[in-house]
Amino acid sequence: MRRSNWIYPAGCAAMWIVVTGSLFGQVNTATIYGTVEDPTGAAVSAAHITAKSNLTGANLSTASNDRGAFTFNFLPPGTYTFTVEATGFQKQQKAGVEAAAGQTITLPFRLVLGAVSETIVVSGAQPLLNTESAEQHSTAETEQVYGLPLAKQDWTGLLALNSGVNVAGKNPGGITLNGLPPLGVNLTVDGTNATQDPEEASFTFKDGFNVINAVNSEAISEISTTKGIAPASVSGSLSGNINIITKSGTNQFHGSLLELNSVSSYNARNQFLTTNPSATFNEFGGSLGGAIIHDKLFFFGDYEGVRSHIVTPVSGVVPTPELDSQVLASAPFYAPVLNAFPLPNQPYAAGSATATFLGSGSMVQNDSNAVGRLDDYFSPNNRVTLRYSRSRPYELQPALIPINARAETGRSDSYNAEFTHSAASWFSSTRFGYNRVRLTRLDQGFSADLNRIQYQGFNSKGSEDYQSMGGIYSWEETISRTFGRHSLQFGGIITRWTAGRIDSTTNRFKYSSLSDLLANIPSQVVVEFPLEPFLLHTFQFGGFVQDNFHWKPNLSVTLGIRYDYFTVPKERDNRIFNRNPSPLGPGFGDYRDPSQMYDADYPNFAPRIGFAWSLGSQRKTVIRGGSGIFYGGHPLGGAAVNEVLTSALIPFTLTLNRAQALEMGLQYPLNTAAVEATLEQSGQGIANSTISPHYPNPYSMQWTMGIERELPHRLMLESDFVGNRALHLSMVRTLNLPDRVTGVSPNPQWGQFRWFDTSDSSVYNSWQTSLKEVYSRGLSFGITYVYANNMAYGDGDLGLENSPQDNNNLKPEWGPTPYDLRHSFHANFVYELPLRPKSWTGRVSGLLLDGWQVAGILSAASGPPVDITDSGSAYAESRPDVNTQVAPIFDNYHATLQYLNQAAFVAVPIIKASGASARPGDLGRNAVRAPGMWNLDATLLKKFTIRESIALQLRGDFLNALNHTNLGGLVNDISAANFGQLTTATARTVQIGAKLVF
Repeated sequence: MRRSNWIYPAGCAAMWIVVTGSLFGQVNTATIYGTVEDPTGAAVSAAHITAKSNLTGANLSTASNDRGAFTFNFLPPGTYTFTVEATGFQKQQKAGVEAAAGQTITLPFRLVLGAVSETIVVSGAQPLLNTESAEQHSTAETEQVYGLPLAKQDWTGLLALNSGVNVAGKNPGGITLNGLPPLGVNLTVDGTNATQDPEEASFTFKDGFNVINAVNSEAISEISTTKGIAPASVSGSLSGNINIITKSGTNQFHGSLLELNSVSSYNARNQFLTTNPSATFNEFGGSLGGAIIHDKLFFFGDYEGVRSHIVTPVSGVVPTPELDSQVLASAPFYAPVLNAFPLPNQPYAAGSATATFLGSGSMVQNDSNAVGRLDDYFSPNNRVTLRYSRSRPYELQPALIPINARAETGRSDSYNAEFTHSAASWFSSTRFGYNRVRLTRLDQGFSADLNRIQYQGFNSKGSEDYQSMGGIYSWEETISRTFGRHSLQFGGIITRWTAGRIDSTTNRFKYSSLSDLLANIPSQVVVEFPLEPFLLHTFQFGGFVQDNFHWKPNLSVTLGIRYDYFTVPKERDNRIFNRNPSPLGPGFGDYRDPSQMYDADYPNFAPRIGFAWSLGSQRKTVIRGGSGIFYGGHPLGGAAVNEVLTSALIPFTLTLNRAQALEMGLQYPLNTAAVEATLEQSGQGIANSTISPHYPNPYSMQWTMGIERELPHRLMLESDFVGNRALHLSMVRTLNLPDRVTGVSPNPQWGQFRWFDTSDSSVYNSWQTSLKEVYSRGLSFGITYVYANNMAYGDGDLGLENSPQDNNNLKPEWGPTPYDLRHSFHANFVYELPLRPKSWTGRVSGLLLDGWQVAGILSAASGPPVDITDSGSAYAESRPDVNTQVAPIFDNYHATLQYLNQAAFVAVPIIKASGASARPGDLGRNAVRAPGMWNLDATLLKKFTIRESIALQLRGDFLNALNHTNLGGLVNDISAANFGQLTTATARTVQIGAKLVF
């Protein structure tokens, strides 16, 4: 029975791959589409075309077909010289053609009659416009990675310079492409999976504690972003792909040594601190690449390390001494938790239960990242690439409660191998990848059994001992062929994800009133049971066919379709406990077969169509458009990992309401082992998180229409309407809640549990405009402006989402997603200052005046949405009522730091029997906007040329150069003493660095 669940789709996928090959996506290489014509414009067939790399000397060759067309697929990024030879015509060359990853370039040749021995060299400058496809594609190169001001040389700062890309997602490492789910973005390095979390797609380790993301800056050759109507070769993604191309060796030895330093004496004081706290940051490393065998075998390796010690602001809501005295007099057993809090150091009203503490703590961050790569061109038409990358981050993060600092350690090892073969009319590429990730997270309060106590806005957070481990395997191959006006690609993918955890967490107690706190009657108790090690796995089998049809010389049409099957996750020891529905509702029935967590989803066909229409005789205007469907799989994190239990009688968490806790006599502190023994002796089933049996894969429907125009001075202006709708996104409801009035649950014998289904959906509409100048006269710049609207019923993502106020009424939940920015603007520039007059030819003047460069990034955005909640209610995510007679935002918040007016929000009364609000509040989800922001980062760089091939670069990066204060950290809990206050601010920081390039 278990084999029949997967053998049919696996067999179909295997047959598909045998017939067609398999492909993850062509974003790892460039495509050159060209034509060869005679002086009259007639096609020249059987012409011999050679592409020679300027860096490695490697040659690739192909031939033109009967229509004079030729294609180079899977061309490694770099600069090339193209040579065309045909009988009866002079040889023709185009030099200096730059090919970037994921780029499609049109390269026409018009030959001249004559002897082949004669050679004509023409301009190799390729067209600036994309005249071949409808996708939105952008490339950031090495010069931008090191030339622009990036905090800690973090390359993800470059992604936001692209229109429709938001790097400020709700989660660390969350990046959205065109408003689609952050967990729906693929991150690849050299074309294979490079996620830093085995449970879900992420650019950072879980919690974002690492400094270097996936690959260090010194190892990056290009960063390629593909979104919009991506080709059918891009798989497993709702929104697009971000691919990092690592550097390779060349015929000339090359390398670097670098040091980046920042200390507190460089920086401005943070607004929330009275002094400038101690801070020391050092980033250092080097690289070396070259030829082992000239024109044949090349190597590249590098290392980058980080050592950082920073005193950071620590703030939060704490109990007042008055509350401590009152509570400890009646219930001294709370002392281990209450005494662990620092005392408030901000003014508060007499008799207040809570107040604010503003302080600081020491944060330590260490990181080590290394990359090694070999490229073997063992024949003109065959190439092998091997790459290994390694990451070892560590962080010690201070907490509001001093004894509860968090230590996190990560380990990531990524392997990549690729074999590329080219022939006269077809190309193939075989690729393998393995990405292994480990993480250990320990809250220091775990050894002291620090439980979570929550009342009136203060929260001790509790503590956890957590480990996760897993890996992603991928097997890929590509075949492409050109015939006539068609450039055909076909392929597929096999990917295997594995993820496991070991987890122990202290218990949680929530109180809705002072009388309940004093009487030790919690409105909610969450008993956390240790989770034995487990290992989940799931597969993806997929395939596609795509035809790039050159309908006319100025009109290209892309037609594609792909299919992906994502298997239902399995657990190594069959410890999956998911329940069927019952008359009481979903999740109350019998356990399902552990091999079938939910029903498999098969109809995942994803067609797409796009066009690019060039106007005018010079083809300097392109109209592009298209639409398509894009499927992704469910991440293992969020839903699937919550279905794994130690046994059918022991849940991972047991959530009890007020009445149940009273009946069972559960109070703080409690003996977890005794509760576990009681559950085992009862022999009765328990409530646990449940996934809907009908759990279809998430997908997006996307559409674009836009125009791009090449202007004088190598300027490019582009304006696009971009829209999409995402369906079958994650919705998480909390079930078996107590009746708001009576406090009785539908099943009084069970605790509360989470119900995962796919009832969320999102809509995104935007107008995206950009103006860019390709490097000219020492200047390059880019400007983007986006007006967008991004709405959903929840967070519009694929993970562990927040619950709605009312499980049976999602309509009031429709609101902005957490990453909805109505207005966003980004401008960047790099300018080489022409300080030396041409008449000054001396070495001293050159040393002093040459090599100066300035660069900057100006960013501005409207405020992100904020959800106003009431933690005093036992119903999660309860919201207050809105008082329409009072303006919610104070005009003078810059001076007072009080952003929201408490009087504009009215708490719904709490019912004592349940500890829950009497009804849902009428304030909409994410109805308030935090303050907007603007920021200018700037760089001043001086290059000293020591020899022709050796240079020293000195630089200063001024992050928030104008020291403009952007306020954030809005307290959104109306039960908190500091509700509506802004608790974080930005201040200028300075990095100085030196880099020796040779």
